[in-house]
Amino acid sequence: TGEFVLEPLYSMASDFQTSGLARVQLDGKTGLIDRQGQWVVAPTYDDITDFSEGIATAYDWDNAKASSLIDTQG
Repeated sequence: TGEFVLEPLYSMASDFQTSGLARVQLDGKTGLIDRQGQWVVAPTYDDITDFSEGIATAYDWDNAKASSLIDTQG
């Protein structure tokens, strides 16, 4: 219909995964949103991988190259 479902405010947005979440970047940091555009994981990571078996890896290069495993609940 030519109408936005989610306002275009992200510098990058991936397709929604089977988990129902999409990776998006805001101000150079990556987070996850649900289909309503609500944050599930705030944009605090440098990168987040796609989910595999319900788990994704979130990378924080500023924090001694730390990584975290996250599930679809964040």
